[in-house]
Amino acid sequence: MKKSILIIEDDEEIRNVMNMILTEEGYNVLTKPGMIELDPKDELPDLIILDNYLRGQTGHDICMQLKSVTVTACIPIILMSAGNNLNETAVSCHADACISKPFDIDDLTSCVKELLPL
Repeated sequence: MKKSILIIEDDEEIRNVMNMILTEEGYNVLTKPGMIELDPKDELPDLIILDNYLRGQTGHDICMQLKSVTVTACIPIILMSAGNNLNETAVSCHADACISKPFDIDDLTSCVKELLPL
C-alpha cells in the first residue's frame, strides 16, 4: 500500500505542483486548501505538509493541535512558509521539519523521503 501525504496549502498552484511531484515519487497524495478534521476512525495520513499561513488560522496552531492529540501526535509534519523565523516557528510547534518557500524540488523530496521512506 502506498504511503499517504496530506498537503494543507491555500495556494492552489503550490498544492498542484507538490501533488504532481510527490505522486511521481510514489506517494498517495491528498490536498486541501485549509484544515480538515482528522477523524481517528478514518485512515490517517502518514505525513502532513502544512503551510504556516492559511486563511483563518496558522499552520503553527494546527501543528500544535495535531501534536497535542495522542492519535495524531506521531504523524510527521513538515511546516512550510515564505515568512521569517521558520525554524523557530517549527521548533515551537513541534513540527518534524520545515521547508522555506519558494522551495527546491530536491529539498522537498529528500525531506519527505527522510520522514516517510517508501
